[in-house]
Amino acid sequence: MSKSILNERVLKATAYLPKNLSPTPEKGSESLFEILELLGIDNSDQGYELLMSKHCKFGYAREVFVEKKGIPIVKFSQIWGILREGAEDEEKKSEGIPTTIKIETIGQLSDQNLLTQYGPNCSSDVEEELRKRSKGRNVIVFESDRKTINEALSIKFLKQARVGVTPPEWSDGTSHFAVYPIGKWPDTDYDICPITGKVLVDDYCSEIGLSWKGVDFECRQFLSVAVHNDIRFSVLDIRQMMLIAKEKDRGLKELKEIFPKIAIEFDNQKRLGTLPTLKTTIDEYRSDVPNKPFEPQINFRR
Repeated sequence: MSKSILNERVLKATAYLPKNLSPTPEKGSESLFEILELLGIDNSDQGYELLMSKHCKFGYAREVFVEKKGIPIVKFSQIWGILREGAEDEEKKSEGIPTTIKIETIGQLSDQNLLTQYGPNCSSDVEEELRKRSKGRNVIVFESDRKTINEALSIKFLKQARVGVTPPEWSDGTSHFAVYPIGKWPDTDYDICPITGKVLVDDYCSEIGLSWKGVDFECRQFLSVAVHNDIRFSVLDIRQMMLIAKEKDRGLKELKEIFPKIAIEFDNQKRLGTLPTLKTTIDEYRSDVPNKPFEPQINFRR
């Protein structure tokens, strides 16, 4: 009986786990039991009794959920309240912590609270709310370690984004900072279009209005080598090349037959390990086109 109650509560509490830990209710339950096992609580009648006992302290759980697993404190408090429903928590009382906590919706959280929760593994709700408040503009500044968010500057730009544009870079006179949009991180690799060099979003290049989804990677590299050797393509040409490149086991061979000189250069670069990676970081991308971020890097025939 106790075990079934425990399972019901765990399933209910998964709604408050970050998305990366709970892509489905079943996976969320597995993740939550894995965390509880760090406290010595397993999926059994005995595990339920231990969870509800006075020995299962709020502070111990907070250390595991928040400090070790990175679960936001508000979400942890909600999860813990569901798991220990009906149990007296003397430790929380002695610390002056209410046994029930009023949960604010994402939209009610302050900029600072949202930024505290923001990170590569944060919930999609937090990221979406920050993206909405920033209107897609550059707002996030990182410290010199390129991992820690500078909250003061990020809050400043987040407020500025509500009423106007924000800069891609900023300097206080002594230090120089890159300013990132929500969802972009320093040193993270992004795929680029082999024709324009622009960053792809879900394989889509806005410069030419085409998606590279399903196009063989070596074929993409071949076309990039072609562009860097002064081959110019119209948008119609690119569509035709994409159709060829999608032909399984034949695309690259056919491209080599169409461009025999490029084939020689491609094979040489492949042998030397110097083929284009078709990857970039946001910082590298900025340095490539610092003044004209939306200008095509090649001239198309129309």
